[in-house]
Amino acid sequence: PLVALTGTASKIVLKDVQRELGITSFEAIITPKGFDRAELQFRIIPSLSSEKLYRVIGVLESLPGYFVVERGRFFAAGNGGTYAGLLFCPHVNGAYGVVEQARSLTQEMRIPVRIYSGGAPRGWNTDTWDDEKRRIAHEFKRDGIPLLACTSAFGMGIDKSNIRYTVHIGLPSSIETFYQEAGRAGRDRSPATCTIVLSNDDPARSQRLLSPEAPLEAVAREVDATAWNDADDIIRALWFHVRAFRGVQAELDDVASMLEQLHDTTTRHHVSVTWRDHRWFSERDGHDQARHRAEKALHRLVILGVVADYSVDYASHEFGVQVAGATQEEIAHALGAYATAYQWRLGEQYLRSALALRQAPHEAYVLAVAGLLIRFIYEHIEMARRRALNEMLQAATTARDGDDLRRRILDYLQQSEWDERLEDVRASPRGGLERLGPLLDDCVSPNDAAALRAAAGRALASYPDVPGLLLLRGVSEALCPDTDPEVVRQNVMAARGFAADPFGLDVDELARSLAQMITRAQDKAGAAELLLHAALPHEGADRPLARALVRHLPQDLTAWPARWLLQRLLTRCATLTTTKGSDNDGNRRG
Repeated sequence: PLVALTGTASKIVLKDVQRELGITSFEAIITPKGFDRAELQFRIIPSLSSEKLYRVIGVLESLPGYFVVERGRFFAAGNGGTYAGLLFCPHVNGAYGVVEQARSLTQEMRIPVRIYSGGAPRGWNTDTWDDEKRRIAHEFKRDGIPLLACTSAFGMGIDKSNIRYTVHIGLPSSIETFYQEAGRAGRDRSPATCTIVLSNDDPARSQRLLSPEAPLEAVAREVDATAWNDADDIIRALWFHVRAFRGVQAELDDVASMLEQLHDTTTRHHVSVTWRDHRWFSERDGHDQARHRAEKALHRLVILGVVADYSVDYASHEFGVQVAGATQEEIAHALGAYATAYQWRLGEQYLRSALALRQAPHEAYVLAVAGLLIRFIYEHIEMARRRALNEMLQAATTARDGDDLRRRILDYLQQSEWDERLEDVRASPRGGLERLGPLLDDCVSPNDAAALRAAAGRALASYPDVPGLLLLRGVSEALCPDTDPEVVRQNVMAARGFAADPFGLDVDELARSLAQMITRAQDKAGAAELLLHAALPHEGADRPLARALVRHLPQDLTAWPARWLLQRLLTRCATLTTTKGSDNDGNRRG
């Protein structure tokens, strides 16, 4: 018997677990009936980045009063009733890392703060740090440390019942991540507080960078061009994101380097590969980065079936690699199976593309199929990560108070009546547009809209390019009481783009779905107009879509697209009149 356990995981992570372990039975998946932790109280504290340390200090200094405990006792260690706390930091080093935060808080508040991170802080030997990390975890579990500045690495396999508070000094990467980390508090079911000190210094920039329309290359350019002193939580999160996703060509070059070290991939054999090789290791990248790059390339080859398995020998800095000797057809089917776990339409598409490359020499073929795999990851998984960050930002910035944030989190995490129907939308080869009508008919109240918004957002965090899901996210946002017009615009515009490429849907099909959506939104004042403006913005709209909307919308809603078409016609007529009324030198004739 085998059981695979995870916390609050997205659908794409769940599918990864199923694929890796060969779990295919629908009945094998068991999910909780609810996620509510009533003992956790949530707070969002807005803060400029330059003021973040003092906001954190303010949060910590308020806690003794909240728990009605004298300050000296609250921050004391080893008193039998420790009020333990976790300060979650986005990284290890730097101004917002665990090292600097622990040092500053110890100095400013005169309380002992220790650090915990997966990787070694700057200046620590990796082996020495592993021993120190275990010692710190052991001491914290036994109430010897009242406050731990940690990265997300803390909590894996560590259970401590009396953590009374968590503080995040950066925006968590997803709602799931936040709830997992906040959920390390209050495990004895006694009250605990969970606070995010949020720095969204430039909201317009954040919306631009997290828009589903934004290409990764443009995001990377803007992130790299932003001075560190001008960065906020979103820029800092995206800084790590664009370094994890270094670009298709850079990752393909790494796969090519790994293939060079494997020598022959046509036969089944074992080979040792070192990440100390010049292909990976440099003074700039360092030991950990070299291993990470090499292992990521190896994992790409495992997905394709080129590598059957590998082990890691940290002492000798080597991977023990079992080359599978896979044929070109087997490699093509491995890629197809990987994409099929995401969506069957994509699985067929990628299988055909891989099979079409089979005339190439074997090593060139492996590299070409690896390119298909990496592009798939960037087009779907990379975008999903940014989508998850955007959903977390939306929840944190629009929640009116802690109870409202709890509602947003639970709406996002909990299974609802929408989930199975959204799975049908996701799986449709037509992008789900043909399935929207009946689904919209059942969205009859603001509560329905809020639940649909959460369910669509959760689905998009795994499948960010499905037009039907994007349209549902847009219309549900428009129908919610706390509508964000920019979120409506971003999702409708992204749906238009993805409907054309990669789904190849015609304008009439898109217009029919938009018309259904806009018609349904009439029940809320201003919502239909908001969706019409999102579908036909002043820039970037096209006449075929506007004409199709006039055909499919009820007569009382056609005024806006008809007026839009007439205005474009008048503009074109004026341009033609001006052009014909000028001589070859551009001067007006009488």
